[in-house]
Amino acid sequence: MGNKHKKTLMRIFEIPTRNDISYREVKSLFKYLGADIKNGDGSKRQISIKTETVKKPLVCRFPEPHGTDSFGEYQIELFQEFLIKIDITPDDDTIF
Repeated sequence: MGNKHKKTLMRIFEIPTRNDISYREVKSLFKYLGADIKNGDGSKRQISIKTETVKKPLVCRFPEPHGTDSFGEYQIELFQEFLIKIDITPDDDTIF
C-alpha cells in the first residue's frame, strides 16, 4: 500500500512535470496522508490537511479533470507546491 503512494508522490515531483496522473491516484495519496477532501461547486474540490509541523490546516483548491481522468501539468505543479508546504517530498522516507 505504501509503495503505491510512494510511486504516485515520486511521479508528482518528476521533471518534466507529468500530465498523466489520475484523480484517483492523487485522491488516494492525499487520503493516505490524512487529508480531508471535500466537494465544492461543480467539479471543484478542496484538500485540507494538518501535519505535525503545520498546526493550522492548509488548503488546496483544484478542479477535478474534465473529459479525462488525468490532471494537467499546471494542476500537478499546484500539488507539488502544496506538498512542499506540508513538508512532504519523495525524499521523506518517514511517511511510508
